Amino acid sequence: TRHSALRTVQTPDDRARPTMDKAAAVWQIWASALGRSGSTWRELTRFVGGALYACWPRTILRSAAAARLDIKFHGRSKMREEKWDNATDDEYIHSSTKELIFDHRWPFDIAVVPLYKGEPAGSQGKNAIETAKMLPPESVTWYIYCGITHCFSDGASGQALMADLLHFYAEETGEARPKTWVEAPEHLSLLQRRLYPSLCGRLPGQTADANND
Repeated sequence: TRHSALRTVQTPDDRARPTMDKAAAVWQIWASALGRSGSTWRELTRFVGGALYACWPRTILRSAAAARLDIKFHGRSKMREEKWDNATDDEYIHSSTKELIFDHRWPFDIAVVPLYKGEPAGSQGKNAIETAKMLPPESVTWYIYCGITHCFSDGASGQALMADLLHFYAEETGEARPKTWVEAPEHLSLLQRRLYPSLCGRLPGQTADANND
């Protein structure tokens, strides 16, 4: 929960988002086709851009404490049905994970699923994690599921997540020293600063700013 995107709640303004996206897009097209450098256009830009900005859907954040979530795992000791013993763990994991993430928690979920065959003696009443720890490591395949809404994440974020997971694993095995974590930059404030100039539009011939437009 260091990252503010992981502390968001589903905005109550969500229904307005498609309409606002369309309104902003139409205005930006008009500005790029009909815009002028005179004072009249600047006043119109200030008025329309300001109105769009004032109506733009807001992002609401939980506190860091309220944003903490429990890792999901199966409460039973038996993880695989015998009739599917011919399936590999990589094939079986999809159905096991679906059971845990069906009730998705906005904006992200984390689940840990150990897969192993059979139901070991003495595992009755234990959950999947406790049971997996009783077994030889080579008989258990561990899976970590991380899911986050696409509102704040894309495929490239997986690389940073994997790097953190590998470092945590290296710390646990003694292959790396504990890392001092610095405060994550506040990306939502950066997006907010970029929003108003974008809503004001770009004049014909004006150089594009790929990081802000």
